[in-house]
Amino acid sequence: MNQTTAVTEAITNLNEAHRKFNLSPTVAPHFCREWQTPSHPLTETEKNALDRFKNRYLYYAG
Repeated sequence: MNQTTAVTEAITNLNEAHRKFNLSPTVAPHFCREWQTPSHPLTETEKNALDRFKNRYLYYAG
């Protein structure tokens, strides 16, 4: 029988995810091109949400 493990138990921080999955930043110019050209301007609500996500990322990445 397979045992299921929650991702929060298997990977506790971003550094661990980078190590386990051999992840690294890329400088490839064509990587996720759709992220480089926004389809519409962001609303203030969207900007605030992104700021919260960024702060959360920086907290857990450190």
